Amino acid sequence: MDKKTLLAVDDAEINRKILSKLFSNEFDVLEACNGKEAIDVLNKKEGNVDIIILDIIMPDYDGFYFLEKIKATDYADVPVVISTTDTSPEAEERLLDLGATDLIYKPFNPQNAVKKVKAILARHEAENQKIKITASSLEERHTIVMRQTNTFSAEYDFVTKKISIDPEYSSYVHRDFCNIDISDPSTMIGLIYRPDLDAVVSFLNVGEIRETTQRYINIRILTNNNIYEWFRLALTVHIEDSVKTKAIITFNNINSEMEAIKKLEIFSSVDRLTKIPNRNTFVEKTQGIIEENKDTKFAIVRFDIESFKIINQLFGTYEGDSILKFIAVKLQEIIEPIKNGTYCRITSDLFAFSIPYENEDLLTSVIDTLVAAVKMYPLNFDITLSFGIYIAENSEYSVRHMLDRAGVAQKSTKNNYKTHISYFDEALREQEEIEITIVSEMKRALENGEFKIYLQPKCDMRTGKIIGSEALVRWLHPEKGLISPRSFIPIFENNGFITELDYYIFETVSKQLNEWRNDGVPILPVSVNVSRADLYDPYLFPNIVKIVDKYNIPHEYIEFELTESSFISDNHKLVELTYNLQKAGFHVLMDDFGSGYSSLNSLKDIKVDVLKIDINFLPTSTSDERASKILASVVSMANALDLKVVVEGVETREQADFLISIGAYEAQGYYFFRPMPVEDYEKALKAQFEASQK
Repeated sequence: MDKKTLLAVDDAEINRKILSKLFSNEFDVLEACNGKEAIDVLNKKEGNVDIIILDIIMPDYDGFYFLEKIKATDYADVPVVISTTDTSPEAEERLLDLGATDLIYKPFNPQNAVKKVKAILARHEAENQKIKITASSLEERHTIVMRQTNTFSAEYDFVTKKISIDPEYSSYVHRDFCNIDISDPSTMIGLIYRPDLDAVVSFLNVGEIRETTQRYINIRILTNNNIYEWFRLALTVHIEDSVKTKAIITFNNINSEMEAIKKLEIFSSVDRLTKIPNRNTFVEKTQGIIEENKDTKFAIVRFDIESFKIINQLFGTYEGDSILKFIAVKLQEIIEPIKNGTYCRITSDLFAFSIPYENEDLLTSVIDTLVAAVKMYPLNFDITLSFGIYIAENSEYSVRHMLDRAGVAQKSTKNNYKTHISYFDEALREQEEIEITIVSEMKRALENGEFKIYLQPKCDMRTGKIIGSEALVRWLHPEKGLISPRSFIPIFENNGFITELDYYIFETVSKQLNEWRNDGVPILPVSVNVSRADLYDPYLFPNIVKIVDKYNIPHEYIEFELTESSFISDNHKLVELTYNLQKAGFHVLMDDFGSGYSSLNSLKDIKVDVLKIDINFLPTSTSDERASKILASVVSMANALDLKVVVEGVETREQADFLISIGAYEAQGYYFFRPMPVEDYEKALKAQFEASQK
């Protein structure tokens, strides 16, 4: 069987290569670096693309451009799967609104991504097949539409002088059309509303028509309900070689049409599972209410169920759906009586409501009632709701924006056992603006070389001499100056940009070592950090080797630091990466050992070369005998395993002396050196080398 074709659209080459590797066994994979190139690829393939994986944030022609352009093409029906790092329900809702079929998340989980994409494609093909089965021809589909809208037609043949009438008319019209003589209006009395007769006679007069044409009229016809209802008549006269051949009149019951449209609007305005308003309805209705009540404050609230995925896993999706329906009913009961109150289900377990905010009492009462209701739900599980609140004091922002801000507030309650309610405040607003700025400028900053390498020396505490260093990154912004990594690294880890930055650091460090060697500067090992997101890159190891060998750097001068949390969550990937790195002559360090959920089992499975013990594992003073014994035992264990130990965060002479006394000799910390620009580190190396020559 021929392979299906998949188009991967992403501006980052590494991401395209990852997708190509993941899907090459199941698909023929095409690549495009932006939305415009993706459209070009589709045109060249003449529609022979079965599914598309699309990145949203791309320079120039982004994913939004692609989604907009594809609507007007022959490829509008091709399923588009968005690859994103934003796992929030609001992002999912927004992207699905734009026309996406589904989402997969970065960093890619290989097995899950492939399974999900195949399932999406299978579902899409099944739906298409269903359409083919239920409406196998244009004629059949036409008949279905005609019946559902109370539409019928009549045809007059100018050659045979015969009238053919669609037998469906008898289902809607009170009298027999066959007894009508269009030249005698009196035969239409009782069937056509009398005030409309003259208009009908004029409408049916086709004697002056000399070319194929169409005309329309709205009249009232007596229906089987024994009332006159409005019909729209469309008359088409066909002329061939200046001779009239036939005239077709289509009768469309406007009342039925409006009823069908109304039903369709109702269907599209409610959530299918819970039958309460959906997000679009909520946004539209709430926007109107706020604009009509500009002097009133409104509370925009988003809430969801903590650990809802666990509920589905433990009790099944049927029970999960039952809980969602229960919450929807309670939400309706509580909000409906409140004047100008609105509510909806956004997606999954995420709901929202809006109520006037004269003071906090009403809002508190609503939240307390909801919380109390779910506590009473008959399930052997603690169902906890978390709320994010935005207070709208004017209509400056759209309701969608207000929902997003309520979402920002809601995120701050996650994993916070003290409170499950958070308001969007000035601090969150400032953080939101910072994150928006960082994301909007990160690619430009990388291209412009604004990310600078700082090196923090590692020392032998017995001599104070530098024995190596760790590469850290700082953002030197042209306007804001030096930006701390605490401000941007977590954001990059969430949106996947950290992988591009890590590759930049790998290359910059390798290049610097090469320059020092060429200039005669003594070189010592430099360690670089590997982020958890990097582990999902199937080309990580070969790319590392390629970069280092490009500058002809002996592998013992590049070390790789992996965080302890990565060892716990991605063990099988780390086993493979560690093995490959060590086999190639690189050293591997376990960073932050002791700062989280230390796993001695990790040390058994993954044979690292160095343990880096975090400052939080150190005793606060040498009088803390219990902590001192624990630390001494860890160092003793490491020595027994032939593992080097580097202690991070050493800030006092007392700490250094204690560490030396228990056999830990290497350290990083402000007591010895702070992180410094490459130029300052180079000077320190030269000074140390010159001193050793005396």
